[in-house]
Formats: sequence, C-alpha cells, structure tokens
Amino acid sequence: MNNQIFRKLLYLSSKFHNLYSDVIGSCANSCGISRAEADVLLFFGNNPQFTNACDAVNYRRFSKAYVSKALSSLSKRDFITITANSNDRRYQQISINDCAKQTLEKLQDCQMDYINSLKTGISDEDFKTFIKVIDKIADNYLNQKKI
Repeated sequence: MNNQIFRKLLYLSSKFHNLYSDVIGSCANSCGISRAEADVLLFFGNNPQFTNACDAVNYRRFSKAYVSKALSSLSKRDFITITANSNDRRYQQISINDCAKQTLEKLQDCQMDYINSLKTGISDEDFKTFIKVIDKIADNYLNQKKI
C-alpha cells in the first residue's frame, strides 16, 4: 500500500508540474514574455517578503543562470528595478515596477485558474483539509531535516 501511495505522489507531482508549466508557458506567451520571466515575476509577485535573486534560487530551485537571465530581461522591459543592498552589496534588492502589474495580475489569474481546475468536484471543506494535510507533511519534512 505505501509503495502505491509513494508511486502515485511521484507520478502526480510530475503531472502537476508538467500541466503547470504548460499553463504558465501559454500565459507568458500571451503576455509577450518568456517562461523564465513569468516564473521569476510570479515568484517575486507572490512572495513580497523575498527581494533577492538568491531567494528565487533557494525557494523555487531555479538555477542561478535562469534567474539572472530572467531578471536581466525583466529589467530591460522596466518590469523590475534592481538596486544594491545597502547592507551587503553582493545582494541586490528586486522590486516590481508598476508597469509590470497588469502582466503579473494576468499570470496570477492563470495560476488561480490552474488551481481551480484541480479543485473541480472537491468541496471547499475537503480542499481546506487537503491543504492542512499538505502543511503537516511539509512540517514533518522540515522537522526531519533538523534531525
């Protein structure tokens, strides 16, 4: 039984990732930006507590080159501003400019459409329970890493 659960989790994780990639890639294309630009813009738009390129590398597991290239393109489009961190010049602060807001909102709408498509036929209560279980699994994982 446990092997089946593990196999299903790995399979679904791969399928979720592939479908998400298709959805965001298509949405990015309709916005006139690359998939990398969309990924990085969404990361900083959805996580305002993060302002450094290394955050995107560490939390989304993007490569440094992927983030760097996307940030360069976004900066050229004036979608973001990159400024030196006053405390440590090795780190740069990234902020989203107003001209990117419409594109960011469209990308976030695509993300929500993706999530809502997965929730079809699932009650809000069941979905909340699912999220609680995922949060608990994440907590268990983090606690395992501390051991």
